[in-house]
Amino acid sequence: GVHIFTLTVEDTNGCIGTATTSVTVNDNPVVAPSYNAPVCDGGSLVISANASGGSGTYTTYTWTKGGVVIGGETGATLTIDPADVTDNGTYGVTVEDSNGCTSTEVTVVVTIQALPVPTINGDAAETTTEWCEGDDITLTGGGGAPGATYSWLLPDGSTQNTAVLTINNADKATYEGTYTLTVTEGTCVSALDH
Repeated sequence: GVHIFTLTVEDTNGCIGTATTSVTVNDNPVVAPSYNAPVCDGGSLVISANASGGSGTYTTYTWTKGGVVIGGETGATLTIDPADVTDNGTYGVTVEDSNGCTSTEVTVVVTIQALPVPTINGDAAETTTEWCEGDDITLTGGGGAPGATYSWLLPDGSTQNTAVLTINNADKATYEGTYTLTVTEGTCVSALDH
């Protein structure tokens, strides 16, 4: 707000002089950082400062990670693309408005979700398995945390949503080819061919 101050001076002869000045005390801006959670390993991390108050015109943002200033980042958003689990941490932001007033630093803790590592029959690498026509085929998917979902894409284009894929009396024309296991944990998805 605006405050008016008056200074009155009287000399030894009884003469009085006055001077008046007004002082404007501006409100500091505030920030409320947030990010586009959940973010999976390899996805795009976007942290927004969400500035308000102050003059309403914001000139400079200062971003930190773990208390260390991130050089060259002065905009209202901080984007890391692609992000990985090494980008986990505490990010802070301050903003300066057009009056030169600066907010207090506010932080947000960012967690990048690791991707599931699919396994087929306990193997995390593409492997070749042979069966004879008429055999029963069983492939066991794994690699997801509790609550993960599993989906198989079969060579004939069909899908089965189960961790354990069983095909009875397999015929070569329908079931020979690549089997793709997709493991989903929340919004994070990984696939493995077999």
